[in-house]
Amino acid sequence: MQWYSFIGTDSLNPTHYKIIQTAPGCSGTRTICAIFTSGNIYPFIDYDVICYMVLALSSHNSNEKVILRG
Repeated sequence: MQWYSFIGTDSLNPTHYKIIQTAPGCSGTRTICAIFTSGNIYPFIDYDVICYMVLALSSHNSNEKVILRG
């Protein structure tokens, strides 16, 4: 498992992420900054990760698998 920084416009599209070495220092409550999941060059966005994304966005709080920004 590793961190992937969101660099695109579609948070469910694995090609809109890039792998990073450590958790980013994002802050905020409005959009996805990074996700923590398995994968190789691109993240594996499965049902579990999507649930964590929905939880973070609906609660306006980052969690162990999703960091929010802005």
